Amino acid sequence: MIDFESFGDRYWQAVGAPSALTGEVAPETVNSECVRAVADYLPSLCWLARADGYIVWYNQRWHDYCGSTPQSMEGWGWQSVHDPEVLPKVVKRWTKCISSGEPFEMTFPLRGADGRFRPFLTRVVPLRDQHGVVQRWVGNNVDVSEQHRMEAELRAAQKQLQELNRSLEARVEDRARQHEATQEQLRQSQKLESVGQLTGGIAHDFNNFLTVIRGSVDLLRREDLSAEKRMRYVEAIGSTADRAAKLTSQLLAFARRQSLRPTLFGVRASLQESVDMISTLAGSRIVINLEMPSDEYFVISDRNQFEAAIINMAVNARDAMNGAGVLTIAMGPVSGIPALRAHPPVVGDFVAITIADNGCGMTEEVRRMIFEPFFTSKRVGQGTGLGLSQVFGFAKQSGGDIRVDSKEGRGSTFTLYLPRAEREVGATSLPDVSLDNPEGKGIRVLIVEDNELVGQFAVDALRQLGYICVIAENAASALAELQNDSSRFDIVFSDVVMPGMSGLELGLEIRRLYPSLPVVLTSGYSHVLAQNGQHGFELLHKPYSIDQLARVFQKSAKWGRGTDGLPK
Repeated sequence: MIDFESFGDRYWQAVGAPSALTGEVAPETVNSECVRAVADYLPSLCWLARADGYIVWYNQRWHDYCGSTPQSMEGWGWQSVHDPEVLPKVVKRWTKCISSGEPFEMTFPLRGADGRFRPFLTRVVPLRDQHGVVQRWVGNNVDVSEQHRMEAELRAAQKQLQELNRSLEARVEDRARQHEATQEQLRQSQKLESVGQLTGGIAHDFNNFLTVIRGSVDLLRREDLSAEKRMRYVEAIGSTADRAAKLTSQLLAFARRQSLRPTLFGVRASLQESVDMISTLAGSRIVINLEMPSDEYFVISDRNQFEAAIINMAVNARDAMNGAGVLTIAMGPVSGIPALRAHPPVVGDFVAITIADNGCGMTEEVRRMIFEPFFTSKRVGQGTGLGLSQVFGFAKQSGGDIRVDSKEGRGSTFTLYLPRAEREVGATSLPDVSLDNPEGKGIRVLIVEDNELVGQFAVDALRQLGYICVIAENAASALAELQNDSSRFDIVFSDVVMPGMSGLELGLEIRRLYPSLPVVLTSGYSHVLAQNGQHGFELLHKPYSIDQLARVFQKSAKWGRGTDGLPK
């Protein structure tokens, strides 16, 4: 790049100062061979102008490019090689610089001898005398067409790259959508397969139950049936109903839809109390090894469901050892749950309970499916495939999780995680009371049931036991009965799932209006109870026996409710 000001100084030293009168350079000086050789050698187009902008000289490079002569370019002749559309801007800028004395810089096209326009970067600097007055302007035009070409190519390449990136992004997004669609189809297929397996298992078991019940009912209709056989068939119906109720309870546990009765209890004490039953189920050839800390650790959960989960895992361990081996039961505090089944780890205070065996272990395929309902690796008739799914559902609904570690031929270890609780936290369920006689003894019950057959059955059965019953078909009718005279009733017994106001909402309203009147809820299943709890109400699960119903009524009536709705 040329330093124009230093070049101008050298130029004037070579050719002499301009005339103070005319401001022009002597022709003989301009034609100096030395100066002309230097100026013509420069690779750019150079020129010299007076202070008023009148150009008095061009180097040979200018004339070679433009195909011009010194006479045609003198003065303002340079305008003839400018683009007419751009020329007004150039003149305006050049005029302003002449007036202000500021350097000029601008890129514009110049027409060459071949008639084509090429872009030039033009810089013009003023030459001043010792007083700072502009005497001359030295101009330099540099052909930047190659630079512009390269910039254009770069812009085109960048545009192509952007288009390529957009194309790639679109392809990636399309692939992602296709992958998600494929995954969704796979999930739907797996869901359908699971539903098919689930419904098939339920249908198989329930058809067995119904066969026993239907057959027993048909036999009970025979007039020549002996009293002994009649009692046997009655017992068969009752036993089958209990097994069907257990099956639905296991299904709800797996689906995390059962209504738990959370209470505070010590895990160490509960495990020690379960050892006798586990020993009986395991048999004499299995050694039970307890590894318990000296301190007790507490959880808030359904103790019955917890003990059922422990027994389920122990029975599976017994079967995996073929009735002989070592069963290790351990528990202790942990500071979190590790990452399980694609879920991130959970940090917090938990109690970990492990059931370990040295049995046959599991393959990886079996280990992945072990918690699915009705899946079992046992022979036909040795398991329903619901035990571990019940444990899984109980763990998740209790705010915990379950982990299984196993290798084929090297045994299995199940670890149940439950949130740890402080000992001071209490339970809200009614205290157990000793009832030698479950008869009604005049207890007055308001039954709220929208199913006519179920409601009438409850009324008939309770009246046989001495209860005084009034039935209401929905919550609105029940509230109307209470508004007439709430003192007529000792207890309200309501189904949970009903059209309009639910039994839970009814119970809360009764607690607000009649805080001393106890409420007992019943349900075969309610997502409201499963998700939100029982709100302190006693809950009787369907199907229930008349004896269970009578005991709950007498217990609730005995303890009653205080003004805060809690047990007295």
